[in-house]
Amino acid sequence: RGDEYIYRRDLHWLESSDFMLADVTYPSHGVGYEIAYAQFVAKIPVLLVCEKDTQVSAMLSGNLSVKGYRDLADMKGILEQWLEDKRVPQEIP
Repeated sequence: RGDEYIYRRDLHWLESSDFMLADVTYPSHGVGYEIAYAQFVAKIPVLLVCEKDTQVSAMLSGNLSVKGYRDLADMKGILEQWLEDKRVPQEIP
């Protein structure tokens, strides 16, 4: 399976999602594209997370909230609070 398959698959995932959670600890062209697509095309809520003390692009932090986490439990708490604030149905194991 090639690049076009991955592109179509990932956009399908975004189109069928209620929200997007993206870890932006490490820069990625693909993730940046997906964030913009989620926000402006699919029009779904976007939550960005990163490891604490990570320098995140101003193109992201100037437009969307970026929450820093220390570990998985910390990230789970951030996600649960965000979902509650957005009133997005949640089932987090």
